[in-house]
Amino acid sequence: MKYLCLLILPLLFLNERANAQWQQLNGPSGGNIAYITSGPGGYVYAAASGSGIFRSDDNGTTWNSINSGLSASYINTIVFNDAGMLFASSVSNGVFRSVDYGNTWTEINSGISNLNIASLAINESGYLFAGSISHIDESATVYRSTDNGETWTDLMLNPNNYVQQMVLGIGNEGEIYAGTDGLLLYSANNGDSWEELLINGIAPYVISMGRSESGDFYIGMNFGDGLWRKVNGSEQWEHVMDDDVYAIACDMNDNMFISTGSAILYSNTNGNSWMPTNDAEISGIINSLCAHNQGYVYAGAYGLYKTSDNGVTWIESTEGIYAARISDLITDESENIYALSRSVYKTTDYGNTWTKILSSNQELTFTSLSYDAEGRIYVTGISNTGGVLYVSENGGTTWNEILKNMTFFQVKAVVTDQQGRIYVATDGDGILVSDNGGTTWNYKNDGLGCLQLKDLAINESGVLITATGCYLTDLYRSADYSESWQPVDQNLNGMPTTLAVNNFGHFFSGSTLNNLYRSTDLGISWEELNPGDEVFHIFDIVTIDSVIYAATFTGLYESTDNGSTWSDVTNGIIINDIRSLTTSSQGLFAGTHGASVWRNSMLVNAPSQIIANSKIKIELYPNPAIDEILIKMPHSATYNYLITNLNGKAVINSTMTGDRSRINVSKLPSGIYTIRIKGGKESKSMKFVKL
Repeated sequence: MKYLCLLILPLLFLNERANAQWQQLNGPSGGNIAYITSGPGGYVYAAASGSGIFRSDDNGTTWNSINSGLSASYINTIVFNDAGMLFASSVSNGVFRSVDYGNTWTEINSGISNLNIASLAINESGYLFAGSISHIDESATVYRSTDNGETWTDLMLNPNNYVQQMVLGIGNEGEIYAGTDGLLLYSANNGDSWEELLINGIAPYVISMGRSESGDFYIGMNFGDGLWRKVNGSEQWEHVMDDDVYAIACDMNDNMFISTGSAILYSNTNGNSWMPTNDAEISGIINSLCAHNQGYVYAGAYGLYKTSDNGVTWIESTEGIYAARISDLITDESENIYALSRSVYKTTDYGNTWTKILSSNQELTFTSLSYDAEGRIYVTGISNTGGVLYVSENGGTTWNEILKNMTFFQVKAVVTDQQGRIYVATDGDGILVSDNGGTTWNYKNDGLGCLQLKDLAINESGVLITATGCYLTDLYRSADYSESWQPVDQNLNGMPTTLAVNNFGHFFSGSTLNNLYRSTDLGISWEELNPGDEVFHIFDIVTIDSVIYAATFTGLYESTDNGSTWSDVTNGIIINDIRSLTTSSQGLFAGTHGASVWRNSMLVNAPSQIIANSKIKIELYPNPAIDEILIKMPHSATYNYLITNLNGKAVINSTMTGDRSRINVSKLPSGIYTIRIKGGKESKSMKFVKL
């Protein structure tokens, strides 16, 4: 649930606002790494889901985005030939080629009718193969190019089943393998003809292929069929292990590394015996491995990791990879911004730098962020023992777990009221309430017809709204501090996904479809606001007086007239999947599902913008200003103040004494600025315009 209290931009700035620009911030770093390879020029290349391709020239210490000409943000394979050309594939836009180490890319799809390319491979003759998966009326097949992708020939593979995955590999005798859902085909004549291959009588679900330096060929299968090996010079397949194998990598010394999804195993005996690596710090499913000729092995999971000692130690190496999946964003009263991307991150400089303040792991998953009027930060989630709730009273420096052994279900949301009660919504146990800071808890489910909850919201009057996931009644309402609940008497379309409340106490509810609802009578009745037929799955809502923002799977939508009309304001963000929103005096912040956090300094841009829960009463005038601004404080004291421009750069940093002060701004260039005034533990940020 989001709560903000901000003033609206005057008409003077509507033209600037309409031309607002998005800026990708420096993090949080990381993301889902779909593919890694070492390539020409000594570079290492990584495909990050949602953000295209990144390149490192210092063995993975730092990374840079190389997406010029690349129209696809989801890349699944990167290969290269002896001439140093790079090729990349995507399930949507086909195949791309780069002749300058990835600096620029060109789409090369002449002859490819099914652009859903899931895999690439190059043989010793320089033939390039592209494997496509099924899509609507397009059958899966394999394409071949003999001219570096200029033209393609359909090899008419056409497996009978509906193919959802395709893996290509080149064997130790130059044969090509195409592995699909329950079908393995191979060709010994560059794809002119194909034969089905059963390994030990198994029609395998192939998920990985790899070849060792000595020429042994490996196939990794799903559903417990494990890893199989064809030794160079042999026609027999040998069973190596039972585990599902998601990725295979071999270095120049025939050391092997495989991923079983949650673990990385190492072999220096050509796969005859295996040792675990120390991979406990790696987060997420490990779906890509690469052995670099500089002695490094790279692992792609949720984040990118490397080792130079065969897995004894792994180092997270994501600096510059801004491809994180941001599921929640909040801003505290000091304008610190918190982002949830598996772990929890914090920025104190509007996104220029980020610090991890609470870590997840394989047994702990976080679901949402929240804060209360006393400045506490809450993080909800689930561990291997049940639902969890963490709280920090010092901005994330230290954390306490305050919900233990109370629910086996995931904690989805938390809110607090003005009396300090804590309300928790769970995904199976309904509502839990504590009136003593989390020391003890009680279930409050009287009247709830569904205990599978998705979100929770509260307004200043103490009215609670909870969203369910049962399709029986979408929303429930409580006007007695959760002692009893009543179903909202309205059949809302789509399962509710998110709730919000604005500074007027109006409630908002978004759904899995394109439905957005608002209640102006404490949740008793609801009216539909239609952001547009192209909208799908509303993840988050931020409201600022009559301005409404909706973060959706299909983009970010804005209404400046209380929901009557809507416009798409996603343009400039490289991905449409927007999952979370927050605001500060520096603008609107959008958390994406694969491209980290973005900021638009003009979309939320009030000359007297006030952060919620700030208790300092301040007046600033004139606004706009020419030579100076006058600051009037509630009482005489010493205050620190910082003035920053739209890029967050400090231009004036000083102190003022007394209950009013004049600040000379005559030397500042014309533009919009933010002044942040701090007295004791309280602070307030306001915008002003310098003419």
